[in-house]
Amino acid sequence: MNRLTTDPQKKGITGLTSDGFYNISDLEDINRNYAYPITPREVRKVNSLIGLIRKAREQDGPTEGDSVEFISRTGDYFGEAHIEKIIGKHSHICLSPEMPFCFMDRKKAAFETEGSPWTQISTSLLVPAGSTMKELYTWGYGRRHHKGYIHFRTSVRKWKFREADPLYDGYTTRDWHKYHIMKHRDPERRNEYTYRSDDFTLYSRNGLDNLVEILHGKLYKGIFPNSLVLWGYRMELKEISRKEWNGMGGQGKVLMDFLDYGPVRILADDKHHTVTIYRINDHT
Repeated sequence: MNRLTTDPQKKGITGLTSDGFYNISDLEDINRNYAYPITPREVRKVNSLIGLIRKAREQDGPTEGDSVEFISRTGDYFGEAHIEKIIGKHSHICLSPEMPFCFMDRKKAAFETEGSPWTQISTSLLVPAGSTMKELYTWGYGRRHHKGYIHFRTSVRKWKFREADPLYDGYTTRDWHKYHIMKHRDPERRNEYTYRSDDFTLYSRNGLDNLVEILHGKLYKGIFPNSLVLWGYRMELKEISRKEWNGMGGQGKVLMDFLDYGPVRILADDKHHTVTIYRINDHT
């Protein structure tokens, strides 16, 4: 009969687990893509770190290793920002963390991650937002090469923070797409401009206004000179056969020329804020 224990040093090495600690088979399963050999020593290390993470959360308030749902003044959404350190009254946060590592430092769980950008905010401004499962990594006891780490998950607290004075009426990249546009004067056409972004090039203001309407969007003046910001639905291009095109019947809006794609059929998904652009590919 397998016996459960609350001791993270002993628990989960063989047999069943509960309360989020690991045994060998569980840790092997979650690390199956890393081809790293799991031994009882790795299991004890991971469970010890989980125990330290939980102990730190016996106190109220944000803790190193917690996650933050962060929204910048410019509407950029970071759903899993990472509190790396809390120094004094400020939390040091990586907005887009890459493989946050967890290790023991002075008998506490400490963290180190790569990624960017970074910011510092007053810890007191973080608003509780429940809890979340967090993916963490730590070194195993084998050879330290690019596969010499162990992946594990544990629960941490989650917080919310939104910068004051938003520039774009509350639009965020969580639910909308942000198109950065540069406006260039056309030397050959009087009072006309070319509008360029990573997603499109338009050669008239009328063309831009039509796109804003198609994307259910709103246009704003950008931060930089001669720049604009369009908040709207995300565009997705899908190539279909002529038979599939004909089978769509009267669905969507048909345009004979759209963003140099040629004839297209446009369908909007209001729930997911996307616009799918269908065009015929006779080789499909």
